[in-house]
Amino acid sequence: ARSQVETLGYRQKSSWMYTTFDISPTSTPRHRQRGLEAAPKSDIDAAWIFWSTSELAHNGRGLLALGWQWRNATANDLANAADSGTFLQSPAGWAVIDVPATHLIRALWIATTPEEGPQMLADLIEHARDREVSELSIKMPNLPWVTEALTRAGGNPKEVLVYSLAV
Repeated sequence: ARSQVETLGYRQKSSWMYTTFDISPTSTPRHRQRGLEAAPKSDIDAAWIFWSTSELAHNGRGLLALGWQWRNATANDLANAADSGTFLQSPAGWAVIDVPATHLIRALWIATTPEEGPQMLADLIEHARDREVSELSIKMPNLPWVTEALTRAGGNPKEVLVYSLAV
């Protein structure tokens, strides 16, 4: 399949890790001081600058995962998410989520560090539990610390190759 896609002129743009978490409403939540909450619009510039200079943006080629489609992320994506209440913050960083179905939350964009990544994942899982959804879907650029954090959080990450076609 890869050869066929490449023969059509597509080139690999980036590599991502994908996993889903089954959220059990009966599991005991971990003690937390402060989880994810709506981020104020005043955080948009800080979050954008932080993310755009991070290895997540670099390795992810500046892309935003929208389901199984990717496109270049913009600061306006954060502004739109802030307007809809889906631009979230915690002490571990920022995230943009969407809720495409009553049982599912998807993390579309995450800004965190290798040190804070595990806590950000725990915050996302707790947020999904608080929202009483049964599934959390996460796609993040393929970095060793991302794979380790996703695995330690209980996920089974799989590699996803993102291809693009020059127009």
